[in-house]
Amino acid sequence: MVQTFSGPDTGADAETGTAERAGDLWDGLLTAVRHCCALVVTVLLSPRLWWRRRRPGTRTVIGTAAMILASSLVSLLLGLSTATASSPVGPHEATWSTTLDSTVTLDLGPLGTASLESPAGMLGVKVVLGEIPGDPTPDTANAASVGKSLSSDATSYLSLVSHPDLTIRQGLYALAGDALRRAGVVEAIFLCCVAAWRLAPTKPWRETVRAGASHRWATTVAACATVATAVSLLVPAMRTATSPGSTLSVLEGTPLAQARFSGRIADVVTAYGPKARTFVETNKGFYAKADTNLRAAWKASEQTEGLVDVTAVDGKVDTESLQSRVRASSAKTLVDAGPDPEPGTAPQPSESPRATATPSISVTGARSVPERGRKTAVLTTDLHCNLDVIAFSGILDQLSGADIHMDDGDLTMTGSDPERVCVDALTQAVPSSTKKVATIGNHDSDATAARLRAQGWTVTNGSVQTVAGITFLGHDDAESIAVRERSDSYRHSLREAGLAVDESLLVTGGLDPDSVDATARRLLDRPDRPTAVFCYNDALAAGVFRQAVRLGISIPNDLSVIGFDDLALISTNLDPRLTTMRLPHWEMAEWLTRELAAGRTAELPDVTRFPCPLIERASTAPPTTSLP
Repeated sequence: MVQTFSGPDTGADAETGTAERAGDLWDGLLTAVRHCCALVVTVLLSPRLWWRRRRPGTRTVIGTAAMILASSLVSLLLGLSTATASSPVGPHEATWSTTLDSTVTLDLGPLGTASLESPAGMLGVKVVLGEIPGDPTPDTANAASVGKSLSSDATSYLSLVSHPDLTIRQGLYALAGDALRRAGVVEAIFLCCVAAWRLAPTKPWRETVRAGASHRWATTVAACATVATAVSLLVPAMRTATSPGSTLSVLEGTPLAQARFSGRIADVVTAYGPKARTFVETNKGFYAKADTNLRAAWKASEQTEGLVDVTAVDGKVDTESLQSRVRASSAKTLVDAGPDPEPGTAPQPSESPRATATPSISVTGARSVPERGRKTAVLTTDLHCNLDVIAFSGILDQLSGADIHMDDGDLTMTGSDPERVCVDALTQAVPSSTKKVATIGNHDSDATAARLRAQGWTVTNGSVQTVAGITFLGHDDAESIAVRERSDSYRHSLREAGLAVDESLLVTGGLDPDSVDATARRLLDRPDRPTAVFCYNDALAAGVFRQAVRLGISIPNDLSVIGFDDLALISTNLDPRLTTMRLPHWEMAEWLTRELAAGRTAELPDVTRFPCPLIERASTAPPTTSLP
């Protein structure tokens, strides 16, 4: 008998098991994919489902907000890419415009260009320098006025080199303002179109638009316009721009190390770059030391009853010496100013000179009248666009907690439009909590006053003004009053003496040294040269002295000279000493302070006259020689 035994076919079973496992794996994978797809679809459809569940009013509000947000972003991008603005660079008028070439470029015209990689990515800036504003009345230009203007230009260039951040910040602010303006216009046009669409009747306007849009040509034109707009904006940004010029070794180690220069400007930077760099570094070092000394002196004043040592050096203050000075001065008393004058009485000069009175440094006017409170003020004058001193004055405002910052005039050099950066710098330096008062000097202009007012400054105008509890009486052109009054007095005195007034002998000019000399030359170069000259002030008299020496004219033998003001630094230092009219500065200040304190400002006349004694010295005498 033959028996057969049949066992498992191991090869076939293995294949079957493998296939089953693979099928199970595949099924699991498909299941996972289906679940993932279902999850994705759910996620994608959930906003739609959420949206459908909202009320119609809610959907309208959300849709409108999303539309406005999206259109605003598009409008802002268009505004940024097309913005232009006018902002000065140094003494130059300049045009700023945004570009999409990833480069900041300064176009100097025939001199060449200077360029630098833009820190804002593909958004760049192009600055084209324009003219330097001239005198609004060029027919009156002379060597003195042009020289003064060129000096102002040089100062502007130095300020630009030492503080380029102020100029750049002002230009970027101007570009941002123009970009927002353009974006606002685009957004307004878009919203008007949307409103017109929503408010228009269903027929026939909407259907006409829909019918037109259904035509292929309309769709084609719209698509082509969209593509062309996108290409015009994106292609310049995608193009790799090759910056002209090359980097300069003289600028290594400076923020302009990677800047590229071309043309003649590259030669100028190479030749004068080391001097400019030395100037900037020296300037920064000087004002860094000044800042350190000021902070040290102010900190030390806490130990010396508020006395600030202005001679601090290297951040060190001799507090012991200051304390001894405080103790020594504490024994002194204020000089009694006498009783208040009766209202309406004319001001009288003091019998004794007040300059000899030495008030105690430990007693202030604020402490003597505590019921009126105490105010701290910082006074600046003749800043002449010195940006470092402007910043320094802002530090003093902060340290002192100044309630008021008073600028006493000549903030600018000429008051030209590019110098508005100086006004902006002072406004930014003064803390926002500090009240600001300014007087317009002869170096400023109406444009200076307008910009100060626009930035929150109170500009003195000849009327009584109260700022932060302090009463101010200041004039924006005090020189004009003095000139008019002194000229009228000159004419009146001649008529009283029975002499005719020859208007050709009244010569006017500026108050800077060059203008003074030019004015004196016009008067002394006359064939009928006068034998006596009455000058508006002592500075003009000094110019007459200088020109008399040049012409070989003897004072007082050939020419008598009389000044006005009796400024000791001039009148007593001329040879011979100057005969002049003494201006009673102390008496005027004392009288006005009393009137303001008594609240009698409403009764003050436009002009109040004080006795001005004649101080006779050696510059006047009868002529001893005949005229040429």
